Amino acid sequence: FTNYQVYVDGAVVSTKTAIGTTNHLSVALGQGVHTWRIKSIDKSGNTNTSIQWTFTVDTIIPTAANLLSPAAGAYIATATPNLVWNAASDAGTGLTNYRVIVDGAQVGTTANTNYPTAALGEGSHSWQIVSVDRAGNTNVSTSLTFVVDTIQPTVVSLITPVNGALVQTTTPTLT
Repeated sequence: FTNYQVYVDGAVVSTKTAIGTTNHLSVALGQGVHTWRIKSIDKSGNTNTSIQWTFTVDTIIPTAANLLSPAAGAYIATATPNLVWNAASDAGTGLTNYRVIVDGAQVGTTANTNYPTAALGEGSHSWQIVSVDRAGNTNVSTSLTFVVDTIQPTVVSLITPVNGALVQTTTPTLT
């Protein structure tokens, strides 16, 4: 028969008669760094204590990134736009990266506040950024839509006045 005492932040929070592979703590912990260890006590009073480990409680979500470019409703003349946003912040463990979402699918991850896309097809596309902190908490930005338009407009044929013509009016008709 052995008892096990669970210590969190130096205080006994639980005594168990058996330790399984999974146990949960019923004590609510605050944000920040905590320590834990297990002390084993047998019938004779002999004890043995595990090493102490630390962990960090972080339930604070990061702020959402503020999308800058391409702006909502923008028409862009490149199939590979560079997505740009303002940095998010995190009051918990700090930001680790951003997930880049284009047309509803994650296309990349970066620690920077810009991301060059792969070639996109002509037409409307949406984008958003997911801010991720070190604990895995996330916050999703708003979604913006832009239009890729790389096709040049049709060339117009000039008819009159012809190239190099001399005209006798200050208001010529251009066709």
